[in-house]
Amino acid sequence: MQALKLNNSLGKGVNVMIGNRKILKRQRVNNLGMLRNTVNFFFWKKKYHERPISEKLNIVPVFILTNHNNSPYIFHENDTQVCYLFLCPYDAENALNEIVKNNGIKNKNNVKIHNISMEKAYELVREYLFLKNMEKRNEDGRKNNVYWKLIPSKRQMENALIFLPYKKKSTLLFPVFYIEGFYIRKDTKNIIPLFFDMEDLKEAIEKTPMKNYEIKVLNFIDVIFSDNHSSFGFIPSAKSLAYMEKLKKIGVRNIYTV
Repeated sequence: MQALKLNNSLGKGVNVMIGNRKILKRQRVNNLGMLRNTVNFFFWKKKYHERPISEKLNIVPVFILTNHNNSPYIFHENDTQVCYLFLCPYDAENALNEIVKNNGIKNKNNVKIHNISMEKAYELVREYLFLKNMEKRNEDGRKNNVYWKLIPSKRQMENALIFLPYKKKSTLLFPVFYIEGFYIRKDTKNIIPLFFDMEDLKEAIEKTPMKNYEIKVLNFIDVIFSDNHSSFGFIPSAKSLAYMEKLKKIGVRNIYTV
C-alpha cells in the first residue's frame, strides 16, 4: 500500500492509499491529476467519514440557466415546469444556445449560466422527489409546481457505458467513477474517491504506481441516498472547476442563490 500526499494545502496532509496491505514506500507529490490545488479540503473540520452527505457535496459545482431577471430558467416538459441542474457546464451551454436559437433571442445575455453547489442541488432534488410523491395524491397541484431535475453529463454517460455490464446500462442515471484499492487517507480512515469525470480519474491514477486496475461505475443518486456513504468522498470535475473560474472572470456571480 502506498501513500501519496496530494498537496501542501491540506494541513497535516491527505494520503492517497493504493492497495490494502503492506506499505511499500511513501513519496510526496505536489499535484495529483485534477486535484491541482483547486479543491479546498479545509472545510473538513469534522472527521470526514462522520460528515453528512450534504457537506461532502459542497465542493461539487452544478450549473443552472437563468433568465433576464436572474431567475432560474423554466423549461416545459408536457404540462410540467422544470428547472435543469447540469452536471456539465458545456451541456448547459448547449442548452442555452438552443434556447437562443429556438426563441429568436437577440440578446444572448438575457440567458446566463450560473453555478450552485451540489449541496444546494441535493436539497432541490430532495424537494423534487417530495413533490413527485405529493403528485400521486394531488394531481391538481402538478401545474403549480416547479421541479428541479438533475441532468447528467452526456460525455460521462458515454464513458460509463463502456465499463458497465449490459444489464446495468439501462439503470444508470448519474455515473461516478472509482477504482478498487485507490483511496484517499483522511482522519485515519480510507476514503474512496468518487470522480465525476473519468478522465480525471485516469489522470490521477497515472501518477501512481498502479498498473493493473479496473475502472468501476456507481450511480451517484444511489450513493447520496444510501446510508452507507461514510467511506466515500467526491472529486469534482476539473473542467467544471475551470468553468467556475471562467464565470468568475467574466463577472458572473460565483455562487448563485436559488
